[in-house]
Amino acid sequence: MRVNTLAKGFVLSVVLVIVAGCASTTPEFPTGEFVDVHGNTITFKADGKTTLREPASATEAASGEYSLDGDTITFSGGFCSGDGVYKWVLDGDELQFDVVSDECSERRASLEAGLTR
Repeated sequence: MRVNTLAKGFVLSVVLVIVAGCASTTPEFPTGEFVDVHGNTITFKADGKTTLREPASATEAASGEYSLDGDTITFSGGFCSGDGVYKWVLDGDELQFDVVSDECSERRASLEAGLTR
């Protein structure tokens, strides 16, 4: 009887380790200001809004929205029609994007080279 109980406990422990290993490890998306390779400042707000300021101007050049699903971010609005979908990863102070689908060449140019805090 004791062996049966130990076996059940071992199986339960293995299952819990597997479930914990499958849990999402995607970090929280960083909000705040980032700069692209063109010197534009892109701000990600906690409410899902994003803005772009060009280096020669303190005024907002474009605004839009973003939504998150784990390590996938979808941009809408702004200076592009249609949505842009990217995979994101934060590496130190650099926010990197890999395009999944985006027809907007301007947005792709700003994001594919990465953003820096």
